[in-house]
Amino acid sequence: MIVSALIATPSAAPRPAYSRAALPPEPPRPLLVFAGAERRWNLLIYAALHVVIFGGLLFGLVTAPALVLFGLLLCYALENLMFVFGHVALHVTFIEFPENSMMTLGHHSFVHHYRDIRAYHKSWLATRLSYFYCPRLGLRSMSTKGYLLAQLAATAIIAAFDWRAAVCALACMWAMRSLQSICHEYYHNDDREGFYWPPTRLLLAALEAIGVLSTRRHLRHHRHHLRNLDAVHDWTDMWLPGAERLGDFIWRRMLARHVPGEQRMIDAIRRLFTGYAALHYAAVIVGFLAAMRVLE
Repeated sequence: MIVSALIATPSAAPRPAYSRAALPPEPPRPLLVFAGAERRWNLLIYAALHVVIFGGLLFGLVTAPALVLFGLLLCYALENLMFVFGHVALHVTFIEFPENSMMTLGHHSFVHHYRDIRAYHKSWLATRLSYFYCPRLGLRSMSTKGYLLAQLAATAIIAAFDWRAAVCALACMWAMRSLQSICHEYYHNDDREGFYWPPTRLLLAALEAIGVLSTRRHLRHHRHHLRNLDAVHDWTDMWLPGAERLGDFIWRRMLARHVPGEQRMIDAIRRLFTGYAALHYAAVIVGFLAAMRVLE
């Protein structure tokens, strides 16, 4: 079973330097699970995101198919690089940040890693939306600023020069972000047949068949636990050459800054993420505008 294989067995020797022992005790925080009118509203938001994705991709395929192909490849690479920085940031918070102060994606990931491996698909709607913005913290969240708002800002800049390129850019960015939000959940779901719509399931299975996704490779990421929070490896959910080495390099640099009871790692990863995000969205803007000019 995939789920049982992912549950790590704690070792007998704790490593207090990289544990949560220095944080004040707090009760476990429940997952964010939408119900009633709140669920219907967030389903509408989730549907609207995918109307933009599929509508934009269809528009691009009709008007500039080469741009869409280029854009998907560019955004695939950039999304996975962004994921490495964001993933390291999550594991930094797992060491230095109180659970009840975590943003939605960070908290659900914390529960998923150390309390309930099924957390992602138990709260699939809130978790998937949290890849775009934080349903709990809104505009105060680093994830909302670094993903949704930054993506919209980059799209607006592109639109000032070419609105067709802007439509394709937003669709490609959100398509890769949506895929990222689903594939991790997919790795831990034993009911793939019943949980996913056939087109989604077939796409994910095809990506796994060609090696873009790998449930087996992902198993290695979950071998650590709450008493050896520094022992993290395998930073990507989708294959990208060199990304694992980048993740290991950043992680080692963050660990070197850790002082129990302080948030030096968090401060460092925030600065690093902000710097990378500026380069990331600059690459999106320049990439789409340059490709549109070449293809015209």
